[in-house]
Amino acid sequence: PKNCTTTTTSASRNCLLSYFSVAADPRYHRHGDIFYLPALQGKQIKLPDSGQVITHPGYVVMHDVGGAIKGKNRFDFFAGTDNPLKNPFAQMGLADKTKCVHQFQKIPRGSADAQAAMNQITALTDSIPNKPSSPGPAIASTEGAAR
Repeated sequence: PKNCTTTTTSASRNCLLSYFSVAADPRYHRHGDIFYLPALQGKQIKLPDSGQVITHPGYVVMHDVGGAIKGKNRFDFFAGTDNPLKNPFAQMGLADKTKCVHQFQKIPRGSADAQAAMNQITALTDSIPNKPSSPGPAIASTEGAAR
């Protein structure tokens, strides 16, 4: 993104993007890996910072690691809010810590597909008006077969 004024940064100083950043287990994934989640594609999501409604492209990017995130099929989705009523990930069934039912495809960083996905994310996030916020994490997990 152009700047981090609408969000926060991770412990590794990556800009966390509401509804696009995830933490994952670094034993299986690298910073910058992209994950495609069909369950997210086409969903209308209201961003916590600006109130802008976007159509999610289905891609999330590993921007952080989580100490409690163990395994190749576990993610912590950054929602930019700690209010469960405002977290669309929870409403989509992506916040269940015990039951993982959603599929995903891993797109390794540096690939042409990863760059195309990141371009879609950047186009959406760079169009968000600058508005300061105080986001908090939202925990969610999903399982699937990485390719």
